[in-house]
Amino acid sequence: MFLLTGSYQSRPLQYRFAQSVVLLGRAQDNDLRMADRYASAHHCMVLCFEGRFLVRDRNSRNGTRVAGRWVHGEVPIAVGQEIQIGETILLLQLETEEIPRSVTLPLGPLHLDLGTTPPQGHRVPPFKHPHDDFTYEQTPVPGQVSSTSASVSPQIRPAKAPTRASLRSLIEHVIHHAAQLRALLVDYFPDLAKQIPPDMERLSVVSLLLEREPALNVLRCLQLAFPQECAEHWALLRWE
Repeated sequence: MFLLTGSYQSRPLQYRFAQSVVLLGRAQDNDLRMADRYASAHHCMVLCFEGRFLVRDRNSRNGTRVAGRWVHGEVPIAVGQEIQIGETILLLQLETEEIPRSVTLPLGPLHLDLGTTPPQGHRVPPFKHPHDDFTYEQTPVPGQVSSTSASVSPQIRPAKAPTRASLRSLIEHVIHHAAQLRALLVDYFPDLAKQIPPDMERLSVVSLLLEREPALNVLRCLQLAFPQECAEHWALLRWE
């Protein structure tokens, strides 16, 4: 169990979570619904596995920062570091006895005017030092091998699809943790994600995904979510 504490426009915020994937944004289907006008409807997510944490930006309009640096894709975050979403600052903390439960604000919609989308003229200023941004090489995802050079997955062969057995093997090599698999489903297969109970085993989730979705569609989503990893293990695929 962990906490996200912080403030928005001088209003204190504190939320408690026990799940491995926490969705943040202005839409009602998020775990933490934000009132920040610079936040996107589905802005980012926090992943927790084996005592480690990751932050993934979900192609938000104004971006996400961790410890003051822009997030590109998915990056690690340490306990005590800040997540910045527009004007909202959230601090990642582990729950301790010193934090009173009585100050925890309830989850759910904030009774504020959320609007629709941030105004076009009010974007977060771009970061001035791109070389200091998070990249896969500078901050590798725990448990994954980073590449020394950017690689792009080969183009999918036209009129052909990967066999489900080889696609299953690719998934096993690309996705290392249940939280990452859950995040893939939330981002690209939301209807299926709602049907899967949190305690379903990882292999069963993969089997259900390959049963419900076309193999080529699953492969394309894997390439979007894990481009470098797919390129490294592309030779595992067999075509039919």
